[in-house]
Amino acid sequence: MVANLEQGRLLGPDLFFSCPPSVENLFLSIRMSRLAGQEEHSHDATMELSNIFNILATNNPDNIVSDSETDAAEGTGNNSSNGKVAGLPCRQEPLKKLTELSLWNMVNGVVLKDILEYTPNLEKLSLPPIYTAIDTTILADHIASRCHKIHTINYDTLGGMPSTDLALKILERLPQQQVKSFHCSYFDCVIDDLMARNVFQRHSATLRHLQLHGGIAVSSMAIQVILTECPALEKLETLLIDRTSSIMLGHAVEKPWVCTKLKTLELSVGMTKLSLEGGVRPYYDRDHPVVLFPQEKEQFDALEKFYRQVAALVDLENLKLRLQPFNAHQPTSDGSDYMEYTFPAMLSVGDDVKGYPGYLDLFAGLTKLKRLQGSTYANTEETFETMGWSEARWFTTHLPALGTVEFFQQGQKTRAPFKWLERQQRGARRPLVLYLQ
Repeated sequence: MVANLEQGRLLGPDLFFSCPPSVENLFLSIRMSRLAGQEEHSHDATMELSNIFNILATNNPDNIVSDSETDAAEGTGNNSSNGKVAGLPCRQEPLKKLTELSLWNMVNGVVLKDILEYTPNLEKLSLPPIYTAIDTTILADHIASRCHKIHTINYDTLGGMPSTDLALKILERLPQQQVKSFHCSYFDCVIDDLMARNVFQRHSATLRHLQLHGGIAVSSMAIQVILTECPALEKLETLLIDRTSSIMLGHAVEKPWVCTKLKTLELSVGMTKLSLEGGVRPYYDRDHPVVLFPQEKEQFDALEKFYRQVAALVDLENLKLRLQPFNAHQPTSDGSDYMEYTFPAMLSVGDDVKGYPGYLDLFAGLTKLKRLQGSTYANTEETFETMGWSEARWFTTHLPALGTVEFFQQGQKTRAPFKWLERQQRGARRPLVLYLQ
């Protein structure tokens, strides 16, 4: 529907209460009109909607009454509307067949509460942004009690504006082990480990898709709870704008992951930058054979544990790992872009003569992997020294489903081993894209 925001919110309840009882899936959204010609667009949209719903009413006359009849009746279901549209029928009965409802930007919190009184069998709910002052605890209690069959929740906000914690509170109040999918972005609270247990662990046996996007603050321990206590997960996406919303390497390897069914994993991993004394150069820039310092050995041991956790996810099809470096003496990110880094020794087979560690062979079992993205670049200072012909040849004989690996950014010069790899794969079992998508 084309309208301005205020007009859309006025029409939303009317559209809902005009739907015939046969409706099973309902999606209401606004395509914002330009300032010029708003009234014309809105008028056209209203006329078009009137025609649509008149047709629906003709085909499904049960439980449909006219506006005049509704106004004459007591206790109509349309008491939440602020501006009725002439010609639209008005239903008084619940939408008992409705299982999926999306109200993108069409209603406020008060109207949402009224509407959900009439959706007793709702299973999938896409919540509108709630910016108005409202008690989200009361609203969440109401939704969970009236729509107790919900198993899928989507909550996104317009333009990334902070919103409420309503979606999380609904998740916390629905019957245990019921929710299958949860997608949320941009709200003004922090998900810590206690909240993660209260919200996600209570659905750990059923939760298959979990997507936390945008401006959400999620603690490292909260991500650990998800990885170690949600065995049903098939999709986990936690790449967030907040640079501190990463799982620290120590937390990532502290406990075994139970989410072994994952097909999609997007994860940001925080790692402290080593500060070697006396101006000692990084391991890949020292004389051969390299002897690792104790701090380096400890970090590589932790990295190997992390790589083994990932490599055990043999059903993975999409893997995006971002490295988020932290300064040794500061609890905050150093502000670097993840594209400036590659996970140390992750994409190297290692070199015993030079003393370079390498863990690429650990990932040979990911035979279903189609996309490898994130901090996987072959042009960093480290990978320029530790990745070459051996790694290029490795990729010709492993990971048979791989179609994209982000070795380079668009416009970057491709190194000779990887040009060769790209040529080898053009006529092979799969084309291989080596650039950022």
